[in-house]
Amino acid sequence: MPDHLDPNTFGFLMPGGVRRRRLPDAQSLKTHGPGVLGGSSSLAVELRAAVMAAIESEGSVLLMGERGVGKERIARFIHAGSKAGNLPFEAVDCSRSFEDELEGVFLRLEEGSARGTCYLSRCEELSLRLQGRLADYLEGSFPARLLLSSPRNLAAFTRAGLYSRRLFEGFSRSVITVPPLRRRMRDLGSLLDHQACEIDSSPGGREFSPEAFGALATYPWPGNYLQLEAALQGVLRATKGTVDLHDLPAGISGFWVGGAEAAEINRLRPHLGAEVDRSSLSLRPDSGPGTIGSPHRNSGS
Repeated sequence: MPDHLDPNTFGFLMPGGVRRRRLPDAQSLKTHGPGVLGGSSSLAVELRAAVMAAIESEGSVLLMGERGVGKERIARFIHAGSKAGNLPFEAVDCSRSFEDELEGVFLRLEEGSARGTCYLSRCEELSLRLQGRLADYLEGSFPARLLLSSPRNLAAFTRAGLYSRRLFEGFSRSVITVPPLRRRMRDLGSLLDHQACEIDSSPGGREFSPEAFGALATYPWPGNYLQLEAALQGVLRATKGTVDLHDLPAGISGFWVGGAEAAEINRLRPHLGAEVDRSSLSLRPDSGPGTIGSPHRNSGS
């Protein structure tokens, strides 16, 4: 599915551009939305509800979440479902834009020449001066919808004085936190189905062996959903039928500790535990000079 979603997917627009007043229901959203919105876990349900509310509100939204969780895809989806869905979607990466380039974006926003939706990713990289201008813009009447995103915890940044409190509070009622993939393993089956259907729409679909699924569910996915998507695209294009453990990249398949390896790991576990216990004894506070956490030392905290 392309990142630029067609609003007609949900029937928001009748032929000729006449807008319907019906928003997508939850089933339509799960079927036609970005893959990152799929799944049946409580986190997935809450995420879809927040996205639906953002579509209906037509207001500014702040998306927070780690890199790779799909914030821009969700932003594009919110734009596509809004009244401005047939107008431009402008994406600006604040971490890769010079100050004068951002000045130009802000000037167009303030002059009213920008239309549609302006999406500012990595908004924590904005200077405090530009953050102040953005806060002024949000407090006024503006034609362009503003969506911001950050991989940082902007609440902590604000408390530390590194982010504009006025700007953060301007989004306080419209923050969507996108959870990392490692917290959504209950949704893994749905996410895999979505990717498999995009690449191979033949009847019967694709399957993953228990070992392959176990490896995918065990891997920590530091790159989140976008890393999963990139890995599956290569795997699904290179294989036919059932995806097995040996079809996965070595860095992912190596995380599987089931099957034939489980017995060997269980056999070694008591010995590993004993080694850990012996190492702990050598770090006792009274085991000699220079040890960590001596009871005679005042840490001052």
